[in-house]
Amino acid sequence: MITACIQSCRNAKRGAKPWHELLTYETSKRVKIKDPVIGVLRLVLILACFVYFCVFRMFGEYAFHKREKVTGIIQSSLQAPPGFSDRWQDMRLKTNYCNEGYRSTKSNLPCVTGPDAWVMAPSEGGDELFIATRLKDTSGDGSQVTRTFVLNPEEYTVGVTFTVQALQLWHDTRDATFSKSITEVTTRLVDKESVPYTSGVTRIARFDIFTVSTLLDAAGIKSLDDPHALDPTKTNRYEGLTLLLNVGCRMDMDGTFTSCDYQVDHIYGSVAETFIVKGYNSSGESGISTQERRGILIKFKASGEMGRFDLSTFMLAWISSLALVEICTMLIDWSMTYLLPYRGIYKMVLYDESPNIHELRHGDKKAARAVKNLRLKKLAISGEVNSAPSGSVSPTGSAAWSQGSQGRRSPASRASPRGVALVALEAEVQDAMSPRSISSYSQQQVQYGDVPLQQGIQGSAPQSDLYQQQPVTLNQQGGYRERAPSAINVEEGQESELL
Repeated sequence: MITACIQSCRNAKRGAKPWHELLTYETSKRVKIKDPVIGVLRLVLILACFVYFCVFRMFGEYAFHKREKVTGIIQSSLQAPPGFSDRWQDMRLKTNYCNEGYRSTKSNLPCVTGPDAWVMAPSEGGDELFIATRLKDTSGDGSQVTRTFVLNPEEYTVGVTFTVQALQLWHDTRDATFSKSITEVTTRLVDKESVPYTSGVTRIARFDIFTVSTLLDAAGIKSLDDPHALDPTKTNRYEGLTLLLNVGCRMDMDGTFTSCDYQVDHIYGSVAETFIVKGYNSSGESGISTQERRGILIKFKASGEMGRFDLSTFMLAWISSLALVEICTMLIDWSMTYLLPYRGIYKMVLYDESPNIHELRHGDKKAARAVKNLRLKKLAISGEVNSAPSGSVSPTGSAAWSQGSQGRRSPASRASPRGVALVALEAEVQDAMSPRSISSYSQQQVQYGDVPLQQGIQGSAPQSDLYQQQPVTLNQQGGYRERAPSAINVEEGQESELL
């Protein structure tokens, strides 16, 4: 716009209307490459960008939604299997880690059990659940230490219930779809490869029920009696471990979700240890007796996103896809210029070269003639002067016609006032290139249009135009008559440069 305003001011001095330039539109010139190989390559890349945007971004990631991470409130519980208190004495005889079991070794310990709240102590039923597997009781004076195993914690069941909410979206819209409880969604338990278990979850009222053994299997732990990662001489039952149970909810196209997956991960090399106070005797010397508890620590976490349609988010995804298309175009242009066969021809078609400005500053006549020819071509395209024939590229053609037409005006000068300026401009360049002007140029500076011809013009430029210049004559109607141009002179070795 600034360039157009400057050009408008210049045109105003020349008699043109300024608003013509203010209402112009500038755009990039495009080149059509007639090569099926390039066309197929571009089509494939454009199709890949289209599939990425429509399939992956729009229908896979729902990129038109403004997203927000959900916050979850989780409640957990632990319960012994039915009839466990009645048959625990017989169960000790069938284990391989209790002293009372069928295989007694030095690593075996006595087995005990107790109420559900005792097994899960000191957890309180929130987003962390502790399940004891080994106990170490120490008297207040430290004289007595007793170690025991908790009987069959794998058979206990874990209950989980949750509510998830997108806090900001809920606050802004008060839409119930941005707050989901467990009763409004379907759930399933998946393994580390996201393969669902057929009967891994049981829904009872508002709780999802799992067995501890099922959660261990989903985390990749086959048995609590396997060696511990940090100390292979001890078992997982003896040292304890930590599991991370993630409640992952995937957003649907409407911005909310209807299903969630439970996925369990074992934190490698972890142990689970906690302490509780068993007794306190303020009057005696025994002091405070404590209990060290090792076991399975389960940490619950809710994850997922909710969202709603947002125009700015959609436009950002669209613009990023357009940028990807532009990158593909740049890649094709670079390949055409430097990698593909016939890259010389591609480069010749894709790029236009300007006259040599450096030589123009030093007064080279060939550079000045190239600038004049380029200006004539631009004026002819814009319709400001009549299109001159191809022979008019000769610097002598229009000058000879303007000087030798016996006083008759050229068609360009009759077409518009700009034609008079054009003829004068050609005469000025011819005069500037004459030997008389070159010898006296050290004392002055000649202006060719908007391009200054600096001091120091010496010598003459070689005549090596690709097209031989043809003179232009005047026909009987007063118009241009063009002679057929001669054949293109291609020097030896120049043909190979095009390939």
